Amino acid sequence: MSILPRQARDKHREKHSKKSPFCCRPTSPLCTVRCAPFNHGGAALLIGDAAHAIVPFYGQGCNSAFEDVSLLDKLWEEHKHDTAEVFRAFSDQRK
Repeated sequence: MSILPRQARDKHREKHSKKSPFCCRPTSPLCTVRCAPFNHGGAALLIGDAAHAIVPFYGQGCNSAFEDVSLLDKLWEEHKHDTAEVFRAFSDQRK
């Protein structure tokens, strides 16, 4: 007795049959996203992958987030908690 209903098994077999090998499936483009500035006044700021999205096999998504947070901490103290100025300085330094 199978856990999957017959229709589901048939769909699975059809999807993974030798008639439709992996190499024949459509691909989607991978690209790097660039944006500037990373902020909208003092209201919003993009950091990490949202600001520096790159192809996944570079493995830099988390690294860019750590760099962003480190810089934000430094700028927060330098600009005495003025959010708009912190965000502007961040965008200038991280582009």
